[in-house]
Amino acid sequence: MGNCITYDKKSMDCYCSNGCMSVLMTVIGLSGSKLAQTDFEKNLIVWLMEKDQSVVGIGTVCCDITEMPWKKEYFQKQKEFMIQVLENVMNKIGWHTLNYEPNIEIIEDGVKELKRMFLQLQLDDIDSIAGMEWLNAATDSDPIKTGYPKCRKHDIYLSVFGCIACNDIIYS
Repeated sequence: MGNCITYDKKSMDCYCSNGCMSVLMTVIGLSGSKLAQTDFEKNLIVWLMEKDQSVVGIGTVCCDITEMPWKKEYFQKQKEFMIQVLENVMNKIGWHTLNYEPNIEIIEDGVKELKRMFLQLQLDDIDSIAGMEWLNAATDSDPIKTGYPKCRKHDIYLSVFGCIACNDIIYS
């Protein structure tokens, strides 16, 4: 098993160890939750927060960035948002809420590779059906339908699995 975020249509990928993936997703959640203002930005972060290996299984996080809930009319803004999220990760935005200090060296390559993938991302490559299916599968109690609640402790958008940072604490 292995954790991988891909941009399959461009043969780009970001493989991560279990520890790297846990930290990477958590710090993306911290950064993105601070930065997101619109529902289409919040949806991207919540979608990523569902890639919580402490719930879905260690070493089993695999996803393609083209399957995120992109909105064609906001694609460029969403893409710029994700690039800014990754830049903010490197500035340790929100890290003060964690009970540990993430090792930036462990996630730095992953952040750089993800940023490279988002910079290359093209509207024509987006799998709008996958994003729409994710949105349509949301139940009435799903965080994307209940006002995008955040964790009181970590200020991260909750997914259907709760807070990715709290889950890491429980797991560890």
